[in-house]
Amino acid sequence: MSSPNSRKIVVIVLLSIFAYLLGVITGYFSRPVHKDSSQKLLEKLNRDGDWHLFEQFKEHVDTGYIDKVVRDLTRRPGLAGTPQQKQNAEYIFDLWQQEGLKAEIVQYNVLLSYPKGNHTNKVSLYDTSGREIFTIKPQEKVLVDEEAPEEVVQPFNAYSPSGLVKGDLVYVNYGRAEDFERLKEAGINVSGKIALARYGKIFRGNKVKFAEDNGAKGVILYSDPADYSIPGDERYFPGGMWLPGSGVQRGNVVLVKGDQSTQGYPSTNYSYRPSEEEISKQLPSIPCHPIGYDDAYFLLSSLVSGEVWQDWQGSLNFTYHLTGLVDNRTVQLDIQNENVYRPIYNVIAKISGAIEAGTQTKR
Repeated sequence: MSSPNSRKIVVIVLLSIFAYLLGVITGYFSRPVHKDSSQKLLEKLNRDGDWHLFEQFKEHVDTGYIDKVVRDLTRRPGLAGTPQQKQNAEYIFDLWQQEGLKAEIVQYNVLLSYPKGNHTNKVSLYDTSGREIFTIKPQEKVLVDEEAPEEVVQPFNAYSPSGLVKGDLVYVNYGRAEDFERLKEAGINVSGKIALARYGKIFRGNKVKFAEDNGAKGVILYSDPADYSIPGDERYFPGGMWLPGSGVQRGNVVLVKGDQSTQGYPSTNYSYRPSEEEISKQLPSIPCHPIGYDDAYFLLSSLVSGEVWQDWQGSLNFTYHLTGLVDNRTVQLDIQNENVYRPIYNVIAKISGAIEAGTQTKR
């Protein structure tokens, strides 16, 4: 004869099985019923799919026309907030209109950054007597278009604050958090010095932020050929795709993208705009400037203290060092930028689909 405990266990097991089966049955019959299954919907969306159409499409691609459009758009610098940027927007608008697309140009008013007035941002090298012995100014070699005048936007890092700072130079590799930590472990203090970092691995804005966090008073960025060419391959622009020694990467150094005065919101006329003082608190606090590797060669080769680790060595033909400019020289950054509100333009076109042509889709 079974004990009361045994009967209790049997009852519990049966109830558990019953509850499980009830859940399965309930879940099955309470599931949403779709008019089309996923497979049928997929078949519907691909009903006109035909790989032969791709071949027909390729036959109608005019590479010469593509080359013309790209050349027209890049003939002059299309820097945001400039008349040329508006002309480019109107050019695209006209092209799309000609192709039968419903297009529109939408204007926004955003806070942009430019070099101030006629000032030329520069990096200079000084001897112990305070004499300027070398100055790095914009010297990019420009291919002059016969149909367009020579127009060059001087190298600068947008939203870098203005500043005139002088100090010792420290090579910080890619300017990552781990690079600054490695310098600290090696007993090299970055505080109060100017950090020289190469482009690559992380966003330039993070390089400036990490330098700032470690007490640097300024940052110089350059593109090392180790990261922008293949050793032994001499096909530099315009003869190839590699960045030439005079080439300088521009770009902003802000960590939150978009309009800095309306972060996370559209830059419309009715959007709230914080004060200039509030905005400056979210921007970098130390000046930053980009140079080419021809000029970086002069700075790097002047460092004589602390041979770098192997993974910090770039492709310029000398042994890189960490700090200590020869003859106790110092480096000065002279940056004058300004943040101003300017209109920018976005071109939007709509293509109505054959299956989902309306703004609402019924399935």
